[in-house]
Amino acid sequence: MKAFKKLAAIVLAGVMALAVLTGCSDSDKTTFHKQLTDALSNAKVTAEYNTADVAKAEKIAQLWDSYAAEIKSIEKKQSENKYKGDEYQKARAAAIGKVVDAATLVGGEQIGFVTVQEKDADTINSIVSTLKKNGATKYGYSNSHTKAAFEKEVRGTFAEGEFIVLVYEK
Repeated sequence: MKAFKKLAAIVLAGVMALAVLTGCSDSDKTTFHKQLTDALSNAKVTAEYNTADVAKAEKIAQLWDSYAAEIKSIEKKQSENKYKGDEYQKARAAAIGKVVDAATLVGGEQIGFVTVQEKDADTINSIVSTLKKNGATKYGYSNSHTKAAFEKEVRGTFAEGEFIVLVYEK
């Protein structure tokens, strides 16, 4: 009986190890991209995937995540009354400068932020409608890297969630 329990424990440990290794992979990204490409084709959007726009989207996502984290930290310090005089305004202005840096990465392209929704199909539909509405000819995208908050209507305020940075050309 002891030998059976040991064998069962070893088998279960092996199954659990395999389960950990079957998490998200590049094939998930490939599947998402194929679904997006198919959806664009079905919607008669002829925008081409552009690796230069992807690189810009990735850099913007990194800067945006950094900005969001910095703003959260600044707001926390403000709520704890750790700033004196105009230090709070200066800190916010410096953090917001990162968004300006992100925007200058884009020349004639446009930037959009698409919220990642529960179902990939809903996220894909949001991307397709943005590209279609804006008459995009080329596009690239990148997920936020830290699932940081994204900015809402009021500058410097956020809602938690993951988003996709979409860079597109008209």
